[in-house]
Amino acid sequence: MKIFSLFLMLLVVSCTPTDNTKPSNRGVGVVDITDANGSTVLSYSGSYALLIGQSDYTAGWQDLNSIPRELDKVEAVLKKQNFVVERHPNLNSRDLKLTFDNFINKYGYDKDNRLLFFYSGHGHSRGDKGYIVPVDAPNPHSDDKGFFRKAVAMNQVLTWAKNIESKHALFLFDSCFSGTVFKSKNIPRPRQISRAMRLPVRQFITAGSAKEEVPAKSTFTPAFVHALAYGAGDSNNDGYITGMELGFYLWNEVAKNTDQTPQFGRIKDFKLSRGDFVFKVKNTPEDDELNNIKRKKEAELAELDRRIKRKKAKLDSIKIVRPKSKVFQDRLRDGSLGPKMVRIPAGSFRMGDIQGGGSSDEKQHRVSVGEFAMGMYEVTFAEYDKFADATGREKSNDRGWGRGNRPVINVSWHDATAYAKWLSNQTGKKYRLPTEAEWEYAARAGTSTKYWWGNDIGKNRANCYSDYCGDRFKHTSDVGSFSDNKFGLYDTSGNVWEWTCSEYTGKYNGKEKVCLSKNSNKNRVLRGGSWYDYPTSLRTANRSRRTPVSRGDGNGFRLVVLRAAWIK
Repeated sequence: MKIFSLFLMLLVVSCTPTDNTKPSNRGVGVVDITDANGSTVLSYSGSYALLIGQSDYTAGWQDLNSIPRELDKVEAVLKKQNFVVERHPNLNSRDLKLTFDNFINKYGYDKDNRLLFFYSGHGHSRGDKGYIVPVDAPNPHSDDKGFFRKAVAMNQVLTWAKNIESKHALFLFDSCFSGTVFKSKNIPRPRQISRAMRLPVRQFITAGSAKEEVPAKSTFTPAFVHALAYGAGDSNNDGYITGMELGFYLWNEVAKNTDQTPQFGRIKDFKLSRGDFVFKVKNTPEDDELNNIKRKKEAELAELDRRIKRKKAKLDSIKIVRPKSKVFQDRLRDGSLGPKMVRIPAGSFRMGDIQGGGSSDEKQHRVSVGEFAMGMYEVTFAEYDKFADATGREKSNDRGWGRGNRPVINVSWHDATAYAKWLSNQTGKKYRLPTEAEWEYAARAGTSTKYWWGNDIGKNRANCYSDYCGDRFKHTSDVGSFSDNKFGLYDTSGNVWEWTCSEYTGKYNGKEKVCLSKNSNKNRVLRGGSWYDYPTSLRTANRSRRTPVSRGDGNGFRLVVLRAAWIK
């Protein structure tokens, strides 16, 4: 059957402060949903959760000290629901938006993923508009304009929800927001599991009705945790909690303990308001049997892993002298030299998510590639500017970070292929972007770990977001600032995303081994992660995609040339 994904977004926020306030690509398991007759209605695969806790404010808002403890409980119950959890505390305005963008970029384009966003922090309402409050946003009572420059409007959340490719989305707000973003009804009743739940939906649940004040210590959040942890939200005792059941439970339970009346309903869009999403809260005998089999297999794999590690330790004790990669530069018509190219030997490798924990579009499979040469570095501003000067092309914007030996940024797929065509004319060789398979083969350099150096991101191995990689760079770094892999390539993880010539497909089907026509508007694959990404995006198997006209300050490229073109 066709698999549908769920995008669950929980935004838990406290109320606006008073005027006198001083200034963590395949998911874990598949969840099958069956009706009363035992027929499968839908399945979820790949569950990912983003938890954001805003407790330490810096610009006039009251600190919310209870949030970390509340998030501990939310994280625990979500992990029991088979979610892989990322958790990020105390984000400023830029990082808050970037964190949402990065998470959606990694997981939001897979229709069989289940995504959960949990925001805990202050919220603010103005008229019928609601806002999420970054830790550096001023108190609107003292700096109204400054607040709106920093705050994230709920309209932006709606845009994120509509742009992802998941069919099911649920948003929960423990806040003072008004409930005008959804279609409300007179206390809708939960329904039985049916095929109608496959249809698209964007559901919303708020902790109170419009203008009701919500306390800093939440009642709504513990009720949500209780609904999932103990199955309390399962009103018809069928082993499932639907979005409708959850809303009904919170509406009834929260009102018993506080002066709040939770509201729930669907987005004001017919196409996105017909389905329902489902949590599974009770195992069937078949599930128990499968879990027993899974535990047995995991034990067998653990023992196999121990044996492999012992073998590897023996091999590592033997010194192997590897020949240095051969490097060459083709000469341009003016006598100057082109990019440094490294000769990559032919071979076959396991492409995709070898270590586990990746996205569903990273299916492991064996691929063979012929001999080719690849750019030792990402194409630099100096190299690209020479092309722009020679052709009268507009130079790419460096955002004021510097040009020269930094990787060129803000280049589209069409810009990159135009540079490759110019370089081919200058050298008489056939340069192009790498296929996705060539890129991963070269980046792995014979390894099977998450990164070419191992499974841990470590320190000063790559340029990535904030201090997660231990590097000293706030933006892009000069190419070659870190160690090269065993093929002699630099920056295959981090610094900038690198365009490939291959079409993106949700499941590998052979297109990763070929180049797509330049006249096609289909999404192209980018690889490697960038300076603004978290370590999980820097994994060698990780995939991203953009339209060929897309530009960004994290997008760059490197080129390849085939053996027939460079061998003499």
